[in-house]
Amino acid sequence: MAAIIMGVNKGRKAGLKQESYKERRDDIGEHVSEHNDPTAKGTEEPVARFQRFIRENVLYKRKRLHRVNLAERLHFESATTLGLLRFFNQLMVFALFVAALSFSSDQEVKRGILTTLDNEFDFEGISDVARRDQFVSESMAGISEKSKEFFILSNKYFDDQGIGSTQLIRDITTFSGPKLSTPVQLAVLEFSFTAWVKVVPQFVEGYILRKRLVPDGPASGLACWGWYLSMNAGPQFHYGCHDFFQSATTDRQISVGLSTPGSLAADQFHMLTMVVDQSKVHFYRNTDYLGAVDLPRPVTDCFNDGEGLLVGESGMDLSLVRFHPRALTMSSIEELFAGGSLLSDISTGSQPSDAEPEGLKSTERALASSIGSVNDAVSSRQASSEINQVLKTITEERASPPPPPPGTPAEPVDAPLGNINASSIASTDAATGKDYYSLAFGPWRLSPTSEAADHRSLVNLPNAEGQGFTMSWWYRHMPCSKSTCGVFLFVLRDDTRTCYGVWLETVALWFENALGTPSFQYPQNFVDQKFQLNDDFNWRHMALVFDETTDIVKFYMDGKFVVDGPWGSAVTGADCNGPNKFMALGRYGPFDYTYGADVDIYDFRQYIHTSGPLTDADILAIATAPTPELDASKKCLSIDSLLMADSSYQDTFGHDCEWFFKNKKDFPSLCTLSDAARECPVACGSRQQCVSTEPDPPMFVSWDRIRRIESVGSNGTICLAGALTPEKVKADCEAWTAQHVAANGNLGVVAADFEAWADSVLNSRRGRRVNMTSCEELMASIDPECTFDQKAVEDFTAAVNANGGDWTIAFWIRPTGEESKIHELGNFYPHVQFLGKLSPPQHNLAVGLWANPNGEARIYSECADSRDNIELTAADDQGWTFVAITRRNPRPDGPALFSSVLTNAVQREEGSTMHQCLHDPAGTGLFFSALEINYPAIMSPIMMVPHAVSVSELQRSYLDGADSMRAKTGPASAASTGGGQIPVIKEQFKSPAVLIAPPIIFQRRAAAAEACPNQFSRTLIQRQHAKMLLSQCKAPFECPPELVASPAELLYCHGDASEEAPHLGLTPMAFQGTTGYADFLTSVTEPAFLYRNSTLYQASDFIDSLTTGASVMLVFFNPQASLTTVLGVSANFAESSAAEVEVSVRHFEIIEGPQLSDYLIVQILVLLNVALMLVDIVMSMIETAKIATDESMHLIEEQRFMDRQRAEAKAMRVKLQHKHDTQLANKGGWRAGAPSNSAVEGQVVFGHHFGAPAAASAPAASKPTIQIPR
Repeated sequence: MAAIIMGVNKGRKAGLKQESYKERRDDIGEHVSEHNDPTAKGTEEPVARFQRFIRENVLYKRKRLHRVNLAERLHFESATTLGLLRFFNQLMVFALFVAALSFSSDQEVKRGILTTLDNEFDFEGISDVARRDQFVSESMAGISEKSKEFFILSNKYFDDQGIGSTQLIRDITTFSGPKLSTPVQLAVLEFSFTAWVKVVPQFVEGYILRKRLVPDGPASGLACWGWYLSMNAGPQFHYGCHDFFQSATTDRQISVGLSTPGSLAADQFHMLTMVVDQSKVHFYRNTDYLGAVDLPRPVTDCFNDGEGLLVGESGMDLSLVRFHPRALTMSSIEELFAGGSLLSDISTGSQPSDAEPEGLKSTERALASSIGSVNDAVSSRQASSEINQVLKTITEERASPPPPPPGTPAEPVDAPLGNINASSIASTDAATGKDYYSLAFGPWRLSPTSEAADHRSLVNLPNAEGQGFTMSWWYRHMPCSKSTCGVFLFVLRDDTRTCYGVWLETVALWFENALGTPSFQYPQNFVDQKFQLNDDFNWRHMALVFDETTDIVKFYMDGKFVVDGPWGSAVTGADCNGPNKFMALGRYGPFDYTYGADVDIYDFRQYIHTSGPLTDADILAIATAPTPELDASKKCLSIDSLLMADSSYQDTFGHDCEWFFKNKKDFPSLCTLSDAARECPVACGSRQQCVSTEPDPPMFVSWDRIRRIESVGSNGTICLAGALTPEKVKADCEAWTAQHVAANGNLGVVAADFEAWADSVLNSRRGRRVNMTSCEELMASIDPECTFDQKAVEDFTAAVNANGGDWTIAFWIRPTGEESKIHELGNFYPHVQFLGKLSPPQHNLAVGLWANPNGEARIYSECADSRDNIELTAADDQGWTFVAITRRNPRPDGPALFSSVLTNAVQREEGSTMHQCLHDPAGTGLFFSALEINYPAIMSPIMMVPHAVSVSELQRSYLDGADSMRAKTGPASAASTGGGQIPVIKEQFKSPAVLIAPPIIFQRRAAAAEACPNQFSRTLIQRQHAKMLLSQCKAPFECPPELVASPAELLYCHGDASEEAPHLGLTPMAFQGTTGYADFLTSVTEPAFLYRNSTLYQASDFIDSLTTGASVMLVFFNPQASLTTVLGVSANFAESSAAEVEVSVRHFEIIEGPQLSDYLIVQILVLLNVALMLVDIVMSMIETAKIATDESMHLIEEQRFMDRQRAEAKAMRVKLQHKHDTQLANKGGWRAGAPSNSAVEGQVVFGHHFGAPAAASAPAASKPTIQIPR
């Protein structure tokens, strides 16, 4: 309505203006006509005056009134129509605007998003921040952390159950020793570790991180897997202490590293990376690839009972220590190096899980540790009490030794002092028929000498000049707690020279020739350690042959040749026969009484070679000849002797031989208990194996590590030889079963080709067995990951067949848990079947539970109907059990055949009449082509020796391995480093908006400048810098060069920022009309370091005192409402420490499809209506301009008309004045010089028409008035 009224008024105003102009012209014209018409008004006739009155007031007035009304009406109608159109146009625009608003999302959605963002990010708290440091430490970090909850792909919503990416250390941490962190599980086949590392110059080597197996004990310093750093050898990867099997090495874990690792500078941070894949380990320093090393075997993880992960070492600073469950590429390493995070993590809001232990877990671990400490303390006190009891028994036994058994030779007595006469009469040796001279018989105990009064010297010695000779004696060494101990046993001298001498040492032998070249021989470790001189319990025969035919000296132990060497001169000149010839016994020389020791000697002889040197057979005959004066049980024995093996002895306190073995290291005297020394020769080392020159038989192993074998099928797992595929097994099984059914009708009929297997399955069995006659069950039981070295089994089988059929198979086995036990019995029984063939099933060896209560080993033969059954002793239900099965086949000239089983240290043996023939050795060439493990178990490699290993050797293997095996838990899963997959649990995403891009931070900066606003500030900066140079940076202190060179590095004012100056490796960029520096918010809040453009920066330096403002932007999206929300946080740092923070939230909506089409139609209509409005406005402006122009023209015309009228009126006035003057002159009524009032009167007349001042119309009272007619 307002628009209509406005239009009507506007039209009316324009029409009236036009009419009023015309009326005024008519009025003026009429008045002028009256003035020009001499007959007007006063002079016209009455009739004429009446007619004019009628015309003006009746006729013409009515006509003018009609014209004005018509104009007003027409103008009103026109304006009304125009107003209505304008109203409709604006109504359409409003309606279309409302329609456009209807396309927008529900305001409730926007309100919900705003509320969510406010609750999560705490807008009020952010806005209340008033300090720069608070904004950096709280706001930026809080926004970065909270933003991760809005990434739908964040690992907050994809739970990797703690076995994914893990951050062990975040901030820079200085270590004085390892710190305990929560464990990392290797659940994948490939993985990587990254760490920023700095070491002090004094650092030598240590672990960056290590997953330990046990917290204390011998294995506590080892690693299930660990990252090791050596300043000399570089980075290394250690692994496998939990599943390393040291069958042929003294190593306890695997260590791999680079041969040329390069240098690592101290006191500098470096980002080190270790990438482990299935076959290699790769090392990086920063972004430099150092190289790769082959892994000798796959990596497995361990279960260390919650003992966690040790991180760091003394002398290390670490930061951003991370585990990545993938093999990092070079590009990924560069991303971590430059930005502190992977771009994939930044773009999804993911981050490694924090490895810091939770409080409850820490408490549980501390409680468990405390309980463990209490238990250890109790166990330690109990063990100490038990040891004291045994030591007390030993003390009592020494005080009152039990009488030796009848016929036992006496112990050696002290050798006489001074000169001792040797026998001058030769005797004949019954064993060889050779003559010899007895130099000293004994048995004697030699003791250290210190002076002439206690020396021992052999005199009246035989003369061997010009001949070779052999020295033979029995010897018992000293106890030695060091790595080696020695004694000069004898030295021959006369007044002219030292002839020869012999030094005996635990690990070496010395014989010297003062005149020879060389003058001595010093062979070391010439025999295996087990044959060396290591105690004072066992007598050893020794011989030294001076061979005159070769000038070689040969040394024999236990009748076996062990080492030789050149004499250095003619052997025939070795002996000397000068004045005062003697042999110093148990010392070095005539006036040197040192190098003696408490050793025993017996039957010291000299054979002079009259018919050539003594042979090897001669020496062996002498060594094995009867020695009535020596206790036979204290002489070396053959390894096969049963006297070399531990018995089932227990002392009066119930301690068995294994107990003595465990404790003798700390208490060596425990094994001096006479019964223990006699009954536990292996555990106590109380009997000596004679030197054997036979090479040790080879040992083959099935696989290279301790393995975890789970049950694949319902009745167990089948492990195949490496070249045997499941497809081949299936084809063979189907072919055999089809053949058997065709021949026998059904598989229930037992045929001869699998009769032995059927017997083991059908008769007396109390454990599981895989039904090999069912191809489906057979295939379902095969574990493709569980394979063994077929070549090793082939070589073992070939050696067994070559040596007559003797073999030994041994392995360690332990349960994985309750699932490994036979439930109805509640105990663990080893169940391992060694199958020569699968179809038909045939086994050469089976271990399991049948009739014997503890289980048994069964040995089968293809060429015999019988089998050997040997009972096992009870296996450990929780720990390791050592099982060794030995088979000795009969030989015409060999020992009796037997089969035996050793379970831990306990041996069970049975005689046998069965000759074992392997099943189908020609067909497969394998003792076993498959293994059947019926219950879950952890197994060592299967050790295969083509020899009947003695009981004592097997006991030694068990005792030596038991301690280290006790700590080994085996791998945590059956596959190498897990199954290669990390199961993920998807958590529900509840936020109404999704963050679609990483948060961005943009900062504006000023430049540091010395040019401050006033002179005092500039002077202060200069003076403080000069003072710094004379104090803080004065020798011996050295400040950074840039600080020394520029005062602005110390103190500065803000200057104009350079548009090209980089900051933290970033180049300036334009954003929202200003220039500054942009980065991912995560990159400046998460890592400690950023490496850009070959420079290492601290991420915390991104915002500093030169930052004048900073903005953080987050972009969210709501899929349901197609709504984009931009959250902005702006901080203005007006002062050096103050901050003014504002938070803004803006919404943007997306429309598409039919809705977009409708929206476009609405917008087009809006544009059309707006265009019409614009056209109307333009036309109105044109019309208004036209009216204004017309009015201006009318005013100009009127002004011109008025000017003409005034001119005409003035002329008329002059004319009338002249006429009046003429009339007066004619009448004589005018006097010259009289003032005229015509001008004034004229003003009165014309003032009536043209608005002259009223005061001017009043004539002076003293003057006559001139009446001018109207």
